[in-house]
Amino acid sequence: MRTISRLRGGVRALFRRGAVERELDTEIRGYLDASIDEKVRAGWSREDATRAARAELGSVAAVKDHTRDVGWEAGLDSLLRDFRYSARTLRKSPAFSIVAVLTLALGIGANSAIFSIVNGVMLRPLPVPRPGDLISLTTVYPNMSEPIFSYAAYQRFAADSASIGGIAAASSVRRDALVLDGMPEPVDCKWVSGNYFTTLEVPAAIGRTVLPSDDRLPSGDQVAVLNHAYWTRRFANDPSVVGRTFRLRGQPFTIVGVAPRGFFGETGGEAPDMWLPMTAQPSSPAWLWKGHSTTWLGLVVRLRPGVTRVQARTLLESSYDRVREEVASGTESPEFRKSVLESRLVIADAATGSARLRGELSAPLVILMGLVGLVLLIACANVANLMLARAEARRRETAVCLAIGAGRMRVVRQALAESLLLAAVGGLAGLLLARWASAALATMASGPLTLSIDTSPDGRVLAFTLFVSVLTAFVFGLAPALRAGRVDPLPALKSTGGSARGSGRVRLRRMLVITQVAVSLVLLVAAGLFARSLIKLQQIDVGFNPESVLLLDVTPPAGERPLDIEERRALYRSLLERAITVSGVQAASASVSGLFSRGVWRNAIDVEGFVPPPGVTLRSFANAVSPDYFAVMRMRVLRGRPFADTDRASTARVAIVNQTFANQFLGGADPIGRRVGLCSSVPCAGLGGAMMEIVGLVEDAKYYELREDRRPMLFVALAQYDQNPREIEVRTAADPAVVAATLHRELSTVDSRVAIVSMHTMRERVDASIVPERLVARMSTVFGLLALALAAVGLYGVVAYVTAQRTGEIGIRMALGAGRTEVQRLVLRDTLTLVLIGVAIGLPAALGAARLLSSQLYEVGPSDPLAIALALTTLSATALIAGSFPARRAARVDPLAALRAE
Repeated sequence: MRTISRLRGGVRALFRRGAVERELDTEIRGYLDASIDEKVRAGWSREDATRAARAELGSVAAVKDHTRDVGWEAGLDSLLRDFRYSARTLRKSPAFSIVAVLTLALGIGANSAIFSIVNGVMLRPLPVPRPGDLISLTTVYPNMSEPIFSYAAYQRFAADSASIGGIAAASSVRRDALVLDGMPEPVDCKWVSGNYFTTLEVPAAIGRTVLPSDDRLPSGDQVAVLNHAYWTRRFANDPSVVGRTFRLRGQPFTIVGVAPRGFFGETGGEAPDMWLPMTAQPSSPAWLWKGHSTTWLGLVVRLRPGVTRVQARTLLESSYDRVREEVASGTESPEFRKSVLESRLVIADAATGSARLRGELSAPLVILMGLVGLVLLIACANVANLMLARAEARRRETAVCLAIGAGRMRVVRQALAESLLLAAVGGLAGLLLARWASAALATMASGPLTLSIDTSPDGRVLAFTLFVSVLTAFVFGLAPALRAGRVDPLPALKSTGGSARGSGRVRLRRMLVITQVAVSLVLLVAAGLFARSLIKLQQIDVGFNPESVLLLDVTPPAGERPLDIEERRALYRSLLERAITVSGVQAASASVSGLFSRGVWRNAIDVEGFVPPPGVTLRSFANAVSPDYFAVMRMRVLRGRPFADTDRASTARVAIVNQTFANQFLGGADPIGRRVGLCSSVPCAGLGGAMMEIVGLVEDAKYYELREDRRPMLFVALAQYDQNPREIEVRTAADPAVVAATLHRELSTVDSRVAIVSMHTMRERVDASIVPERLVARMSTVFGLLALALAAVGLYGVVAYVTAQRTGEIGIRMALGAGRTEVQRLVLRDTLTLVLIGVAIGLPAALGAARLLSSQLYEVGPSDPLAIALALTTLSATALIAGSFPARRAARVDPLAALRAE
C-alpha cells in the first residue's frame, strides 16, 4: 500500500504542481506556527519564539527542496528539466542540430530498413493462433535439403502423427487462369489438404474454409476459398461472392468462403489469391498420388497441448524411416539410393512460416545487418566528433556551472540528455526513412519475379529502432559527456576563448577519425568483393542470348470441353503464327518448360549402344520445344539440324542433345544418327514404345540457375510430345516492353480460352536467379559509399579543427618564408597520416571479414587484389579531397593577422 501511495503522490506532484506547492506551503506554515505557539506557552515572547522557530527550521526554500527530493518524481522532474534545457540549447544551434540529426537518421534509418526486411522474412510470426506450436519438416540429403514431400509421404506422416497433432500439406503458389464472367484472368492458386485451415486454426471471414471432406481421392470437391486481399481487389468485399462459380482448367469451382484479413498462408513471401483442395486438381495424373517420384508438398504440423518437440521428433523420425525405405527400394540408381539412405528428417520451428524464403535470403540479410551496423558506427563517430567540438566551444559555460556548485555527474547527465534527445529525433527521422527504404529493399529482395514481403513496422521494428537509438546515444555521447565532466573550472575561466589546446582532446578526435577510416575501408573492400562476384556471375556464358526475349506464361485452354491432342497442337501453332505477324517480332517458339523457371524435368532415358553399370538407371534433363526454339534463344546448333515443321506426330521421332549429353552417354562421339529413348517408366520401356533419332547437337547452356554445373539435356519435338506447352518465347527487334502490349492483345484474339497469366523478359528471369547476390552487391556498395561520405566529413572536420588550432604556427612559418605550397603539404601530410593509420588498422580487419564472407562469393578470392586496390584508391582520393579544403584555407592565412591574434 505504501508503494502505491508513493506512486500516486509522485504522479500528483508531477501533474498538479501548483496544488502540491500550495499544500507544501501550508504544511510548512502550520509547522512553524505550532512551534511558535509551543514556545509562547513555555514563557517566550512571541517575537523571540518566532525568531527561534525560524532558526530551528532554517531556510524555507531549502526545506522545500529537500522535501521535493525525497520523492521518486524529483529525479524524473530533474531529467525532464535536463531535456527541456537540451532542447533550448539545440534550438539555438540549428546547424549543429540538423547535421547531427541527419547523420543519425541515415545510420539508424539504414539499420531499421534492413531490420524491417529481416523481420518480414525471418521474425514476423504467421497470422495464426499460437504460431509457436507449429513445426515444419525438411529432408536433408548429403548434398542438398528439400522442404517438400510426395503425397504418399504426407499420407504416411498424417497416419502416424495423429497422437501428437495435426499435419497439413500445401503446394507452392502456382499461377493459373480462371474464367469468370466469360473472360480468362490470371490467378495465383495454392492446392492444400482438407485439414489445412483446421490445422492452422484459421476460421473463415465469411462462408467456410476447405474441409477434410473436400479433399479425397479419386477426386476432391471443386471448391475454393478466397484470400481476403483478392476478395477486396477483385470483388470489392461483396459477400454475395460465396456460392459463385468459375472455371479453372475447364472445370467448375464454387467459392465457399473468404479467409480472414491478413492471412496469407504458411509460407512467408507467398500471397495466393485462393486455396483449393489438392485432390480437386483437374486432369491430375494418377502417379501424382502414388509412390514418391514427385515431391511437391510442404508439410506443417501443429502440436497438441502438452506434446514436446522431442516427442514429436521421435514419432516423425520413425515415420520418415519407413518413407526412406520406400523411396530407396523404388530406385535402381545406387547413387540415389545411397543418398536417400543417408538422408535425415529435420524438424524446424515454423512460427515464422516455411523455411524456403528464409533459406534464400537469410545469409544475405545477416551480411547486410553486419555491414549496416558498421555504417552506424561511423555515424556515431561523426556525431561524437561534433559533440566534442561543441563541448570545446562550451567549456567556459561548463566551467561556470561547476564553479557555482553544479556536481560533475550533473554536468555528465546534462550532456547525456542532449545526446539522448539528438538520438531520439534522429531515430524518429530514421524510422520515417526506413518506411520508404524498406519498401524499396523489399522490391529489390524479391527481384523481378515479385515476392510478398511485409515490411510494415510492428513492435519488433519499433523496439529495435528504440534500442538502436538509445545505444547510439551512449556510443556517441558518453565520451564527450565524461570529458565535459572533467573540465577544470579555473583554467577554463582564465582562457579567453572557447577552444582549448589540450592534446588529449585532439587525440580523441583523431582516434575517432582513424576508426571511421578503418571501418570505411572494411565496407569498401566488402563492396568491391561483392560487386566483383556479381560481375563474374553476370559474365557467365549461359549458352543462349537472353536479351530482347519476351516470355509469355500461357495456360491450357479453359473451356467446358477439353481439347484433344490435335486441337491443342493446332491452337499453339496458330498462336505462334499470330505472334510472328506482330510488328517488332523476329521469331517465336513454345516450350513445355521455360529456361530458369525451375520447371525442367528429369527423366529416365535409354541410349542405344550404351550399357550402364548394373543397377544404374540413366537419367537426363529434358524439355519439349517447337522448331524455332533454338533460333529464338540463340542456342548454337553445332552439328546436324534443329527441329523442323515436318517433325510431326505422324513422322519418325527425333531428338536433339547437348554437348554434356554426348560426352557423358556417347563418349564424345558424333551423336547424329544415334538413338535415344525418353522413358515413361523405370526400367525404361520407351515413351510410346518408340526410340528417337538424334538429329542435332547444341552447345551446353544454363537451364536452371547461373551457378549450376553442366548437365545432360535432351530436347524432344513439341509436336511429337503429348503435353501442353507452358511458355511462349518471342524474340523482338527492340525492347520487348515496346511490343508486349500489342503481342498480348493479338494472341488473346486467337482463342479466348487461352490466358496469358504473366509476361517477363528472359533477362528478368536470369536476373531473378541471382537476386540475393545482386541485393548484397548493391546494398554493400550503397553502405560503402555512405560510410565513405561520413568518414570524409569527419576527416574534414578534424583536419579543419587541428589546422585552426595551428593558425599561429602557420603564421610563424609563413613569416619565416614558408610558401603556400609548403603549408598545403603540411596540412595534407596530417590528413594522410590519419588515413594511413586507419588503413593499417582497417586492412587486416577487411581481410579477416572477407574470409568470413568467402562462401557468398563467386570466383573471387577474399584477398582479391582488384577489389582491395579499388577500395584503397577510392578511400585515398576521397581523403585528399576532404583534406584539400582546410589545406587551401590554411594557405590563405595572413601571417600578420595570425601573429597579432596569437
